[in-house]
Amino acid sequence: MTAPNHIIGGIAITGISLSFWNVNIFSSPYYLGVCVFASLLPDIDHTKSLVGKLFWPISKAIDKNYGHRTITHSLSFLVPLVLLCLFLELNLINPYFTFEGTPFSFIVFFGVFSHFILDMLTIQGIPLFYPFSRAPCVVPANPAYRVRSGNVKSETIAFMFFSVVVLSSYDLFINGFWTSYNRSFGTIAHVEREFKNSPNFVTVDFSYLFNGVFVSGTGVVVDASPFESIVFTNQNEILRLTAEDNRMRDIEILPSKNDMIYKINEVDFYSISIEQLTKLISNKIVSGSVLSSHDFYFNDKLINKKIEINNYFNPKFTPHVVGDNNLAIRELLSLKKIESYNLWKANNNQFLQLDNLKKALIKLNKKLVIEENLYTINKLEKAIINQKSIIDKFEINQVFNPVLEEEIRQLEQQLKIKESVKFTVNLKILEVPSLTALASY
Repeated sequence: MTAPNHIIGGIAITGISLSFWNVNIFSSPYYLGVCVFASLLPDIDHTKSLVGKLFWPISKAIDKNYGHRTITHSLSFLVPLVLLCLFLELNLINPYFTFEGTPFSFIVFFGVFSHFILDMLTIQGIPLFYPFSRAPCVVPANPAYRVRSGNVKSETIAFMFFSVVVLSSYDLFINGFWTSYNRSFGTIAHVEREFKNSPNFVTVDFSYLFNGVFVSGTGVVVDASPFESIVFTNQNEILRLTAEDNRMRDIEILPSKNDMIYKINEVDFYSISIEQLTKLISNKIVSGSVLSSHDFYFNDKLINKKIEINNYFNPKFTPHVVGDNNLAIRELLSLKKIESYNLWKANNNQFLQLDNLKKALIKLNKKLVIEENLYTINKLEKAIINQKSIIDKFEINQVFNPVLEEEIRQLEQQLKIKESVKFTVNLKILEVPSLTALASY
């Protein structure tokens, strides 16, 4: 066959074959480039072919020593070539370019093998077991049903056929064979198979009737069993699709592939605070056990110190304290403050008495200034002298109780200390994937 048919046929055969290994040749320009090159490579034994012109010295040497459709169209060429590619990929390509696996070796194998298959469909065929046997391998056996190489009509029909195969198989290339197989059924059991076989999150499009109302959406599978699919929707909600729920009818769930890595972190923490727990599980999908030193609220539901949860998104934990455990402290503090106030009041009364005496002295001095009667003046002067004597003899005896003040300070400090609520957790935490690229309901 001619180069265009080897290219389009190589893409079709290689793409469909690699879908069984979940390798999409359209996911990388490198994959597609290697596929095109490998599908043309056997014709390096022909100096007028595209690859022969590109590597003309090598092509001329092979053509001179072996001829066209001999060594490069046999397993003797394919097997060493694939082994060489495998060695280079594992020891050079992957470490240097940080690739994983052996997709290039697979692409080379199926790309070259697709060339063999297409040439087997021609009148001449190829010596697949050369040099051990020169007998041509052909498909089908009847020459009337084979393609005549270079015939415009036959080549055009073949090109159109493979073009249709490539276009119609594009979803197969993207999702892989097994995902496409599971999509064709659209059941919970097939989603469970896809979930267990995929290292990444499984994206799903789902629909069902809920009490007669049609519901549809998109999300990723968090967990799955043959009877239930737990889906984290693009509305940031956990949805449990199960045939055991009598309210759900006509459930259809279609899986597809994505590049979001599925990773669960298992954590064990002893005696952590509510702040630490909240930070640990914020915006994550959580399963496991939570044990607290006190009763607590779980999503507004009161829990008696321990709970087992399964696939909850961003769960809320709030400590709950029954009654006022500081009542005795508050009552004692109130009594101590009353006692302290009485001491302050007693000390303050002495200052008030002294202040009243001084005010009385001021009034006497004012009267003396305006008085004109000598008898009254003499009387006021004696009163002033007497008032000053009383003031001079007045002593303030303040009473201090430092022990009482320290007791009050300590009691107030105890009330400021919050009651310590601690959590012990054994959890499986799933990082929530970014669903912004998924379609909305």
